[in-house]
Amino acid sequence: MKISMWNIYARLKYDNIVAMIRDGSETIETARWIVSSFLNEKTVYVGEASVFFYRSNEGTVLVHRNDLLLIPNSDAEEVFNEVCSILEQFREWEKTLNALLESENALTKMLDCSDSIFENPIFVYAPDGKSLATSSHYPPEINWHWAEILKNNGLSEERMKILRDQSNLTRVFQDLTPTFHESKIGLTNYIHCSILANHYMAGHFVLFSMNKALSQEILPLCNILVSYISRYMERYYAKYSSTSHLGKIAISMLSNIDYDEEDLSLFLSSLKWESTDTYKIFAVRENVPQEPVMLNRMYIRLAETFVDSIVFCYKKQLIILENCTRDKKCWTTNNIWLHLSRRTTFVVSVRYFVVSKNVGNTMIRHVMN
Repeated sequence: MKISMWNIYARLKYDNIVAMIRDGSETIETARWIVSSFLNEKTVYVGEASVFFYRSNEGTVLVHRNDLLLIPNSDAEEVFNEVCSILEQFREWEKTLNALLESENALTKMLDCSDSIFENPIFVYAPDGKSLATSSHYPPEINWHWAEILKNNGLSEERMKILRDQSNLTRVFQDLTPTFHESKIGLTNYIHCSILANHYMAGHFVLFSMNKALSQEILPLCNILVSYISRYMERYYAKYSSTSHLGKIAISMLSNIDYDEEDLSLFLSSLKWESTDTYKIFAVRENVPQEPVMLNRMYIRLAETFVDSIVFCYKKQLIILENCTRDKKCWTTNNIWLHLSRRTTFVVSVRYFVVSKNVGNTMIRHVMN
């Protein structure tokens, strides 16, 4: 666990600290008392201010690389003990996060063990808006938006539309590192980061400023928490991915990757389909300039409707894989439009294909648009 001088500065309980932080790099691992001129770049050194400042009889100085904190009228030994406690708090936090990787249903526990670090409510939600975890220490009364999240177990479809249109959510979803955002609809400011698991968008991390103001020093700490959430989702990928196991197989087929005939046979037989059948693909994409917002919400709606087909997410699109030979309903583009939100613009395309065999391999052959 590595922290910066900003993290120490934010947690020292003194009102008169003089901060001279030039780099603020996250490279501090240990604390030592100043006893020589040799300074290790991974260590913050604590000592009496007179070591660095002539005639400064009372006070404490903290030094790390090009960063320095001066605390007038303080006892250096007491400050040293406080700095050691701060470092220990961060080490214990990461140790707990690492241990939770082995635990089931641990996302809420990760947020709760992080409360002393961030002191603000955190919300982790799936791409369709459903809550995956919320900080349990904060009541609904803290903020009306927090109350709405707890009541709806996430973001309602209507709220996601408002956020998309008024807060440019399609751009916000492009955050791959923790990023500050100012609210556009009267909410508190927040830090957002999209969560990737196995290179798929698995969810979103939001830290609200509902309890105290957000500061720059917590961005690297957010990044640590998000990385553990991402690792946890990868470990339990089947639970958090909107792409089903059948969808993964279909993706390999649609990507023109050679597929083992036995695996393909098992795949088709699980659906009571045959390799001689004709298939239809509907590709649904949201007509937005950047990241889709409502697409995963539509995934749930279409998956509930197309019960005899396979619906899965692939490259920012919803794919509906239908067996035209077996399914007598034979869905059309107009049928799909009826199940899409009228106030959200989607683009629907369709193509047909059949399964054909090469020597030793089974592949997909495109038939017509």
